Amino acid sequence: MLATSRQGLRAPGEYLLPVPPLGVPRQRGAAPSLTRCEAVRLLADRAEACAPHFRITAGNQEAVGRLCRRLDGIPLAIELAAVRLGTLSAEEILDRLGDRFRLLSTTGPHHQRTLRGVVDWSHDLCDERERRLWAGVSVFSGGFDLAAAEAVCPDEPGDETVSCADFGPADASCAGASWADAAGGRRGPRGRTSWTCWPPSSRSRCSPWTPPARPPGTGCWRPCGSTARGGSRRRGGSGRCGGGTAPTTGRCPRCAAAQWFGPGEVDWLSRLRRESPNLRAALDFSVSDAGDATAGLEIAANLTRTRYWFFSSSLGEGRHWLTRTLDLTPGAPRPAAHLRSRPRAWIALCQGDQPAAERFLARAVRLGGAVEDGVTPAVLAYMEGAFAFLVRGEADSVALLARAREHFRACGQTGDAHMATMMWAMAAAFLGEREAALAAGREYAAEAEAHRAGWAHSWGLWGMGLAELRHGDAHRSLGLFRDSLRRQWGIGDRWGPVWGVEALAWAAAATGDHGRAARLMGAAARLLRATGVALTGLKPLHDAHIEAEHLLRDRLGEEAYAAAYAEGAGTRDPVRLALGGAAAVR
Repeated sequence: MLATSRQGLRAPGEYLLPVPPLGVPRQRGAAPSLTRCEAVRLLADRAEACAPHFRITAGNQEAVGRLCRRLDGIPLAIELAAVRLGTLSAEEILDRLGDRFRLLSTTGPHHQRTLRGVVDWSHDLCDERERRLWAGVSVFSGGFDLAAAEAVCPDEPGDETVSCADFGPADASCAGASWADAAGGRRGPRGRTSWTCWPPSSRSRCSPWTPPARPPGTGCWRPCGSTARGGSRRRGGSGRCGGGTAPTTGRCPRCAAAQWFGPGEVDWLSRLRRESPNLRAALDFSVSDAGDATAGLEIAANLTRTRYWFFSSSLGEGRHWLTRTLDLTPGAPRPAAHLRSRPRAWIALCQGDQPAAERFLARAVRLGGAVEDGVTPAVLAYMEGAFAFLVRGEADSVALLARAREHFRACGQTGDAHMATMMWAMAAAFLGEREAALAAGREYAAEAEAHRAGWAHSWGLWGMGLAELRHGDAHRSLGLFRDSLRRQWGIGDRWGPVWGVEALAWAAAATGDHGRAARLMGAAARLLRATGVALTGLKPLHDAHIEAEHLLRDRLGEEAYAAAYAEGAGTRDPVRLALGGAAAVR
């Protein structure tokens, strides 16, 4: 017997076959892949009957893809949206999805079912405990693990403890009621309500970062999905995400910051990326009238300490949250304000935004001038050395960064000491003498390897490659840069590959592989644009880039250089090109 149901029947011998939502297009899919997508095909098919004028074109394909993703690939929601295409464009429907239950409601005699009705149906099938669980986890904008669910779903007297079974795909309490599912992983099952909360577009990685416009009628700058709204509405909430997650969400970056630069470094970075929708929701709530900006500042600062914004290549977003929360906490204690002003200066510096970095650093120095503790001298020496290195290209930066490193070590700040080691080794490679530069590169890589810190070790290999390129064996640097890039790509780092591809271009130019070097220069430029980094604001790296470019133009000639550069800039996969794969050209 084959039966369809919103909920498992709990009959002996029952075998559940979950029916997933329709496939939705990738966030940056091109038109051909868009039209092959199940959700888009359904939208176009239903629109043909009720909106004959509607066509998917180059002008609306991005909006159509976003609409299908925002509707979670739910067939009924897509069918109801297709009906609306008779009077609204895809962009106008997106603007009105803040209250999707009202928008996607009864529209005619052939569409009597509504999205609200389907969610209500699932809710009515739940028992009281399941309804409380649904209402509790509806505060999350992304997935949630067992610990997070327990934190927001405290048990009533006499209740059973919330358990992993509540998130099992075969369990009738959540997934069986068609409002949640679960996925396994190394850290155990992770539940999610059937929603999608959208991360910022690729523009979020540029500077300055501007959040998308708030959908009408919502408090969030990106709307939550259908079952999340249903759970929030049923518990009497406003539909605003993030309000109940701040304490739970804040613990994750705090623990990650405390354990950064160690064996669990990559796991923490990956976990933070999984939690990014919840982190954004908590940050958004913290700067609202009902939120706590100090808690938001704590989250943003700890995410900076873990290098999360770099790992995720979202420096513009990190700078936005640090600026917003700092501006809303003018009365913060002087030590806290000083130490939390520094990450904003550091991010602006790494983006190559010198004017902003100088303003932020001046504020940090002003706030820290009257602070007497062990950490402040280390912080100020580090920032002074980083500015002398990256902005002015001064050889004195090597000694300043070495001093900052020793200060951090004396304070027991192991992770910050390693970041000072990174900058010290890089400054030595660019501005120091041969033997000192090679020794610093080896010490940097050995330090990261000794702490078994996967992300830091990949950068240690890059630093050693830089020392070899500028003072040792350029051919050896090629292998070190490739090893670093391969490791970073393998762990999902989105910041390191920008510099891995750029450095490989320098090394290829130095070893005589001029055509490949020009292609890599183009591929690196593509990555730099995507991350919003101004190379001109990073003097030593910009000088190395110009040096390689002049060499390549001289050896290849202007026409051949331009053609190879354009080929690299047109690749869809710069990392694959850099690691030796065939170029995937548009």
